[in-house]
Amino acid sequence: MFLRYLYDEELIQYNFGAMAWLWDDSAVSSTMVMQNVATVMIKKLKRFQEGYQNILKVASCLGASFSTSVITMVVEEIFQQTERASISDCDEIASLVTSSVGEFEKDGIWESESSEDVCRRRFSHDQIQSAAFELIPLDQRDSFRGSVGNALIKRLDPDSLEDCLFEAVRLQN
Repeated sequence: MFLRYLYDEELIQYNFGAMAWLWDDSAVSSTMVMQNVATVMIKKLKRFQEGYQNILKVASCLGASFSTSVITMVVEEIFQQTERASISDCDEIASLVTSSVGEFEKDGIWESESSEDVCRRRFSHDQIQSAAFELIPLDQRDSFRGSVGNALIKRLDPDSLEDCLFEAVRLQN
């Protein structure tokens, strides 16, 4: 992830003629000293379009492991509360979540965690989850977490809600 950041910032380049990676030691060192991993991750996540960032925000509240169907449901619910979404908007949200999964996995942000009947995702590292949570403005974090908890309680079927009731209530408080 950090190497990808250095590459994106053009601090390292691949020289095809020499068949080797090239970098300026002082530029890379100063970048490493000035920025910790969390700051680098936040900058990387802020490069995603707003819709992808919203998906990361929701996922960061759901914990280390989550299903994309739950993320889709929560994003739809939050969007409906704020924007009065139509059915086509819900289809767009589902499509956005689906496209974000591939992008996040390609960039090493999420990993698949499949079992017999459910495909779940998880953040590749707890620092990535923390960086995604940092995308939520400080003064909106409590209300955002409450909205996620409310969406879980409102939209999950009773069996699914039973599995995550404590998490939903924790998010509301």
